[in-house]
Amino acid sequence: MYSFIKNYFLQQYIKTTQKPRKREVHSLFTAHSIGYLWVADSKSAWEQMLNMQNKLTVSRTRLQALAYIPGKIMPEYFRPHPNIIVFQDKDINFFGKIRLPEVKHFMEEPFDLLIDFSTSYLPAFYGVASLSCAHFIAGGEDMHASAYDLLMKNEKKVPEILFEQIKLYTSKLIGSV
Repeated sequence: MYSFIKNYFLQQYIKTTQKPRKREVHSLFTAHSIGYLWVADSKSAWEQMLNMQNKLTVSRTRLQALAYIPGKIMPEYFRPHPNIIVFQDKDINFFGKIRLPEVKHFMEEPFDLLIDFSTSYLPAFYGVASLSCAHFIAGGEDMHASAYDLLMKNEKKVPEILFEQIKLYTSKLIGSV
């Protein structure tokens, strides 16, 4: 019951604050700025995120990540990184909106490509993807589908597979393959 009420109010908030955005198809090769969303719920997930950042880094590409670490205490494996904004449960209000000013800036950033690597429904990421000013939004979570321009089926829920799918299909969309 609470989740229904929370989702209803989050939907209303998104409808009233959503701004029109310039939609333009970008691939990993044509994007000059990439933002991505990641759930770092373990040490291995944190290391996967850092490895993904290395895969996404190209000399002309500007990267920014928004990472969710479950819980209220920062784990010992976390190390601050200049291109990663981290938030936790204490930073999310009752309705799923993130209260950090850095996240507001992240949503206002006109990324060429925003990738949601989350593998389960997270209202905070749904809100970020829906309110983002990114030109092209891709992801693999079915519950976030209305926020995406490109939804990829990722039955194994593995971020690396989603990355390869997005790389392949965005290249096909713009005709560079």
